[in-house]
Amino acid sequence: MLFIDATLQKEFDLNGYVILDFLSLEEIDNLQKIYEGIQLQKKEPFQVSIYNNDVEKNKFIDQEIKNILKSSIQKYFQNYRLLQGLFYIKYPDKKSSFYIHKDWSLVDESKYTSLHIWTPLIDTNKKNGNLFICPSDYKKQFTYRGSPGFEIPKPSLLDKIRYKLNYKDVFLKKGQAICFDHKLTHGSNTNTSNKTRVAAGISLVPAEAELIHYHLIDKKTIEKYILRDSFYIDFNLKEMNETHKISKSTLIHVQ
Repeated sequence: MLFIDATLQKEFDLNGYVILDFLSLEEIDNLQKIYEGIQLQKKEPFQVSIYNNDVEKNKFIDQEIKNILKSSIQKYFQNYRLLQGLFYIKYPDKKSSFYIHKDWSLVDESKYTSLHIWTPLIDTNKKNGNLFICPSDYKKQFTYRGSPGFEIPKPSLLDKIRYKLNYKDVFLKKGQAICFDHKLTHGSNTNTSNKTRVAAGISLVPAEAELIHYHLIDKKTIEKYILRDSFYIDFNLKEMNETHKISKSTLIHVQ
C-alpha cells in the first residue's frame, strides 16, 4: 500500500490510476523556470530529459523536481522510495506522438506495485499532446518489460484492437497529476499546437522492494539485474555500469 488514503488506494487498485490536485500554481511556475533554465537542446519531436546523457544536468533536474514535489508526495503517499525526477518534452511536431506501451518493470510485480506521477506544466488537451490510457487492460497477466523496449508475453492482435477501441483521453489542468501503475497501458497524442508541452514526472517504489531491470538477450531469454536507485540518472543500456549493480544478473528463460 503506497497511498495514505484508503479510498485512493482502492481506486488505484481497481483502475490502475488516480488523478490528484497535486501542485500549486507557484510550484508549477517553479518547475517551468527549472525547465527553461536547463536549456535542453531539441533532439527528437518527443524527448525525455533523462536521455540527455549529461549526468550533472540529470542530477540537477532530479533534485530540483524532488524538492518541489516532496511536500505533495508526502501528503498522499507512504512507505516509498523516490526514483528519478525528469521532464517529458513534446514539441509542436507531427511526429511527436508516443506509441501505446507499458512502462518498464521497476520491481518484481508478482510481489509489489510501483507507480509514476505525471504532472503537466500547462493544461493538456487533444491538440497539445495529452496522455491516453487503456484501463481495460489493467490487471492483465504478468509480463516482463524492459530494454530494449520489449514486453513478454507480447500483446495479442485482440489486445491491440482492444487498446484502440477502449482508450481513454486524460486531460489535466496545471497543478493536477495522474498517478498510474507502471503496468497500465498508455501513450500520448501528437502536439499540433504552437507551444511545447512539458510535464514533470517521478516514479515511486515500495520502500522494501528491490529495484530491478530486465534486459532482453534473445526471444526467450531475459537478463534480470538488481540495481541501485541511482541507475536511471546515468544509465547506458549498451554497457551496464558495474557501479549500479547490487548483484550479478540472473537469466530468465521464458516458455
